[in-house]
Amino acid sequence: MASRGGASNGRGVSEPQPAATVIVVRDGSDGLEVFMLKRSSRSAFMPDAYVFPGGRVDAVDRSPSARMRLAGETKPVDPAHVYAAARETYEEAGVLLTSKPVDPAAIREARAKLHAGERNFEQTLDDLKTGIAAEAFVYFSRWITPAAVTVRRFDTRFFIARMPADQIAEADSRETSDGVWIRPQDALDASERGEFSLVFPTIKHLLRIAPYTTVEALFDFARRKAIIPVTPDVRGDVFSLPEALENAW
Repeated sequence: MASRGGASNGRGVSEPQPAATVIVVRDGSDGLEVFMLKRSSRSAFMPDAYVFPGGRVDAVDRSPSARMRLAGETKPVDPAHVYAAARETYEEAGVLLTSKPVDPAAIREARAKLHAGERNFEQTLDDLKTGIAAEAFVYFSRWITPAAVTVRRFDTRFFIARMPADQIAEADSRETSDGVWIRPQDALDASERGEFSLVFPTIKHLLRIAPYTTVEALFDFARRKAIIPVTPDVRGDVFSLPEALENAW
């Protein structure tokens, strides 16, 4: 039987579904900060965990009309992942990386209509008379859920994006219950104290970006780093990285 994470390959293992996640960053008074969302305690998947905005690549993200709304190059990533990254970041965090200047108040009002089911994402972009700034999403990594996980497997492209100075990031109050700006190391330290629930891929990404104290320094690293597909090892409930990948990805 197919799991909720994707279709079965006939051996009882679900195929990983394509997904996109965005690490939204800004320069804070004490260094680089990331925006993180706390998943609802009612969620069947990672309840109460702090995560980056993101989700599955849906059929709408692969449509010709979606591609038309992407301004700029997406190489080496499938445009559908970039469109999904933009859509999920807007839906979950209220951040819209537009190809043309848009009044921030209009962006917030349009999001309320989106959440109310009055408009979809493509219609929202049309209403705002803008597209998506594809080059604002810098490809950072690719993580694939191991086959030992039999449900909710994902093949996820992670992106880095700069927070627009004139917008406000905030949780959607549906799938998430809180949104916070936090320095990566502070999130890791809070997790160690049991105050901030994090899952393995999130921890590894926070560790990867923690050494960079400015957005520009992180972007410079992201543009130069190799993209190596990462599949963690898992034994029981414990995840780890193969030694060859620990510092290479």
